[in-house]
Amino acid sequence: MKNSLEPSLNPTPIFDMATGFWISKTLMSAVELEVFTKLSGKSLAMHEIQKMLELPKRQTESFIAALISLGLLTWTKYDTKGKLLLFMNSILADTFLVRGKSSYVGDFITMYDKRLYKRWDELLLALKAKDPVTGTLDELYSQDLMRKKEGMQEHQTKVVRQRELDMFIHAMYGEKIWDALALCEVYDFSKHKKMIDLGGGPAVFPIQIVRNFSNISALVIDTEPVCKIANDYIRRFNLQDRISTKVLDFIEEDLPKGYDVIFMSHIIVGMSKEKNISLLRKAYNSLPERENGTIMINEWLLNNDKTGPTLPALMGLNMILETSEGRSYSFAEIYEMLTRAGFAGIEKKPISGSAGHIILGYKRTIGHKVSM
Repeated sequence: MKNSLEPSLNPTPIFDMATGFWISKTLMSAVELEVFTKLSGKSLAMHEIQKMLELPKRQTESFIAALISLGLLTWTKYDTKGKLLLFMNSILADTFLVRGKSSYVGDFITMYDKRLYKRWDELLLALKAKDPVTGTLDELYSQDLMRKKEGMQEHQTKVVRQRELDMFIHAMYGEKIWDALALCEVYDFSKHKKMIDLGGGPAVFPIQIVRNFSNISALVIDTEPVCKIANDYIRRFNLQDRISTKVLDFIEEDLPKGYDVIFMSHIIVGMSKEKNISLLRKAYNSLPERENGTIMINEWLLNNDKTGPTLPALMGLNMILETSEGRSYSFAEIYEMLTRAGFAGIEKKPISGSAGHIILGYKRTIGHKVSM
């Protein structure tokens, strides 16, 4: 029987998808073992790495081979005869995976490992369930951190929740630092005086904005446990005189007035369309009645026919696991939400890196071209 398949067609892309977790778990394990932190500034032989990591010989050799294949480690000859190899961090790993460096993103990897890796094992259950699976971000962010779990005392529950929240918020800083730097390159904040970062987490965007623009100050609005973490970051950069925090349930309460730009990063994705419109109306009402009253939304956007791209499409599945109502949206959908909330002159700008897009809306039409 003649083969009906196209000659160039093979299942390799499918196998790559199926084995994707091999790569992610290898990276996560290396971060947990602090391989790159321990190797920083060093060139070690295989037996030295084995001793350093306290792993058996066979496992060490396979692990190092995998990390080299992924571009996280590199090697050089020890002598001219090539009898021994020395291993070291690649530039990529040494830049982003060495704890203590300002560019470190390992906390983000750890959060994916300890929280999301296990949660994605429940994807089929979440797809079939009418109610969200347990342990969602809604629950993690809840003001009621004292709820009991089966077999766990009230105090233990609070400690566990706080530990999970700390891990998540610190991971957000490592994930978003590059997005914040990219935002400062594509938007001129010199036209503003005071900004609100709504649900601002560790204050990563305000920190970079006020460091790059001397004219602006910022307020981070979030829950009490998150504001405590944000204050730690603010003090770390000695920016207490320009960035403050406020504990506020922005879903239920009105937003403070006197701020001419309201920034929201990955807030829209966590809520239903109706709740988003309600929140955007609050933002509209709090902004000043002058030309530079601006809403700024940072999201990964689906295309308008909702067929991709891959990252926002997969984020939609993540929101099924992590929230009770959230999902990914297209620019057309967010455009509609902003319009219904009263905003005009709506436009979007691409941002480099993983940040996706910035969507801008204005309290008054100020001659900006609407782009779809």
